Amino acid sequence: MSVNLAKGQRISLSKSDASPLVRVRMGLGWQLAAIGEPASGETFQALLPAIDRHL
Repeated sequence: MSVNLAKGQRISLSKSDASPLVRVRMGLGWQLAAIGEPASGETFQALLPAIDRHL
């Protein structure tokens, strides 16, 4: 399950049945498919090879 948050937005990590939270995974980065070619990365420089021929 993934959750997208805007800056300043919060989310509760408590479980409704009071069982302990075992695992949390956080990913920082981006994914792009707007130009028809999937790409992902963490920096603008990582994006350039995917969009260079479209500029």
